[in-house]
Amino acid sequence: MAKIKIHDLKRISSYIQKDLDKAYHNTLDESCYLRGSAVQEFEKQWKEYTGAEDCCALTSGTDALHTAAMLTGVGPGDEVIMPAHGFIASIGPWLHTGATIKYVDCKLSDYCIDEDKIESQITDKTKVILWIDINGQTPDVDKIVALAKKHKLITVEDAAPSAGASYKDRKVGTLADITCFSFGPVKPLGAIGGAGGITGSKAICDQARQIRNHGRTGRDGYKSLGWNRNLHTMQASFLLAKLPHLNDLNDMKRKHALRYNEELKDVVKHVPQEQPDRYHPYHLYSVLVDRRDELKEFLKLHDIETLVHWPCGVHEYDFSTPADVSLPNTKNITDNTLSLPCSPFLTQEEQDFVIQKVKSFY
Repeated sequence: MAKIKIHDLKRISSYIQKDLDKAYHNTLDESCYLRGSAVQEFEKQWKEYTGAEDCCALTSGTDALHTAAMLTGVGPGDEVIMPAHGFIASIGPWLHTGATIKYVDCKLSDYCIDEDKIESQITDKTKVILWIDINGQTPDVDKIVALAKKHKLITVEDAAPSAGASYKDRKVGTLADITCFSFGPVKPLGAIGGAGGITGSKAICDQARQIRNHGRTGRDGYKSLGWNRNLHTMQASFLLAKLPHLNDLNDMKRKHALRYNEELKDVVKHVPQEQPDRYHPYHLYSVLVDRRDELKEFLKLHDIETLVHWPCGVHEYDFSTPADVSLPNTKNITDNTLSLPCSPFLTQEEQDFVIQKVKSFY
């Protein structure tokens, strides 16, 4: 049996090869490689898919987060509340502004921010509450938004892994004041290169479009400081080709994840808990395990790829803001998490093999 991969991108590309080929040739025919028609069309279709008021396409999920940080106006002396478990891209943009991060512990159930521990971290310096859709699932958004309204704070959603996810029948993209998506290659809706975007009000997205194009409005009308964050037309074309397949691909991953849950619930320490009012696309299928490093090496010997998402809390980096509260669940998750192969086109034979090897290890 060939190596079983975490993300088998070749199988996905082969599945929609004709659509990708057409997207490629359409872009070459137009020969407008930045700000081409596919960029505007993708913004339109993503807005319609999510139900958001507007969308601004950008070069990456990290750039979406940094643009969001600029849009909120936070700077030195301001505080941003966020979970301690997540990818490093979630903290970098805010630290670059000079803001201070106030960390909150996560829940073991879904690995997301513990909504009940947010309010104790709010001070008169707090400007933003940011939540991360860990592995693709949202936390209890209504609780967070109610807190933000009570304290007049801006909400930002790091939706890097959650394209197609929903909360109480509302699509991710409509839940926060600013939602930041990654369309990187391995994400549920993945380009073949860097890509990202923001959804929010038209005013927010108009400002984001200004920032992404050196702060200008029109050819030479520079209104503010900005960056070069124009999504390449080719990547927008590929996203348009993949978007009609997003729901089906997410459903395929969910089928694998739910089977893992059933087979491994009495084998590993913890399997993901999908909340009943949410749709979880399982960008990553991560379990908590005993003797993680040994299990990882054992599976590697059997050509099963696994990854650790992520090995430490984001508060632990030397350049981060130190945590001022205890974070036991974050520590538990980062010490014991392991992601198993869960690509849409994982075969039953491959999944059986992964399950059997995990069981045999224990």
